[in-house]
Amino acid sequence: MPSDILINDVAVNPISKNVYVSAARGRGPDAAPLVVRVDASGKLTLLTLDNIRHETMSLSDAPADNPASRQNPRTQTITDMAYVNGNLMVAGMSNEEWSSALRSIPYPFKTAAKGTQLQIWHASHGRYETQAPIRTFVPYTIDGQQYVLAAYTCTPLVKIPVTDLKAGAQVKGVTISDLGSGNQPLDMVPYKKDGHEFILVANSSFGVVKLHADNMGQYKPIDSPTVVDVAGAPYDKITSVTNVRHLTQFDNARALVLTSAGGGGFGPATGPFNLQTVSLPERLICT
Repeated sequence: MPSDILINDVAVNPISKNVYVSAARGRGPDAAPLVVRVDASGKLTLLTLDNIRHETMSLSDAPADNPASRQNPRTQTITDMAYVNGNLMVAGMSNEEWSSALRSIPYPFKTAAKGTQLQIWHASHGRYETQAPIRTFVPYTIDGQQYVLAAYTCTPLVKIPVTDLKAGAQVKGVTISDLGSGNQPLDMVPYKKDGHEFILVANSSFGVVKLHADNMGQYKPIDSPTVVDVAGAPYDKITSVTNVRHLTQFDNARALVLTSAGGGGFGPATGPFNLQTVSLPERLICT
């Protein structure tokens, strides 16, 4: 039934502009995975994967299956992925003491070393955390240095130097902004417009916000309860698009959004779904 379709992610081919939707028929371990191609006319074509060349890699530090836990850590083994400078970066959970992990796996795949173990200051919870997985991340250059900008549930934005991402290392990320509690970040899209840098963030409860990223290297760390009156990276709420479940860049001027009539929240979206492009907001078009 349509209500049993789970949409996991969307991606855009930067050349053809065809959209690829990763989905599943059903929920749980027995769901049938599928990829659907959507062209400019809106035509949907099931992508046959039977004869597509591929490689696989097993993660040596994946957490054990524990269905009795509040949230089975096995289902959080991979929470987001990105291909960066010849490496596949994989965020999620591990079986290490600091179980929040970010792995950098060279491609073509040969071996997957243990991930970097992460600690962050979580302002909404008032404590350091090592067991909260990254929900979405993007590579980002700040003052000439490569970072990973990572967003977590309830909703700290953290910068992590790429040079620190070594197998098995324990790394403390720097929290530079916080959108507040009761929210899960879904996707982030960095872009430039009118000479300024921005990052769009789609959220489960807070809608779409636009971070002002011109001075990302200058924001003071939010790293303890004694740090007060530190707003971090400023942001605006974008009210022109609502109920966004997935967000990705379409071209230099537009973003692709997947919306659901089911609205926000932490659970899986229910249809009907709508796929459309929207203009990347300018500096002054916001509320």
